[in-house]
Amino acid sequence: MTYLASGATRVLSLALAVASLSPSACFLVGGSCSCPQLGSASAFIPAARSSPIVSVTTDPQCTASYSEDGSVSVNANSTSTTACGVIVVLMNGDVYSFLVQFREFDPGGCCAGIQGFVQGQPMQTDGGVDASDGG
Repeated sequence: MTYLASGATRVLSLALAVASLSPSACFLVGGSCSCPQLGSASAFIPAARSSPIVSVTTDPQCTASYSEDGSVSVNANSTSTTACGVIVVLMNGDVYSFLVQFREFDPGGCCAGIQGFVQGQPMQTDGGVDASDGG
């Protein structure tokens, strides 16, 4: 009987391990979901290798941060966030912009939320200066 109980324990352990790796697995802590529900996305600004990023701004419904390697991370502040525009300024004055869109997802269980996607590549912009006004 010990062999059967041990075998059943192994099967149950394997099943639990596989379920924990599944994207639809949900872990409850204190009766509530502990799954990440807010989306995030990252973009890379290649020009930041030669001229460091000095500032990153985004819409109020998101937060943004950057690292010295030129990567910019954008996080939604709410599961109702649908998109955020991002402006990146380099030390040399170059300005880049990109859009992060967020879509609902529900892999099953209690882990529904939003996922972030960078739309296209960050594009260099004129930083809002209108050439017709001499600026």
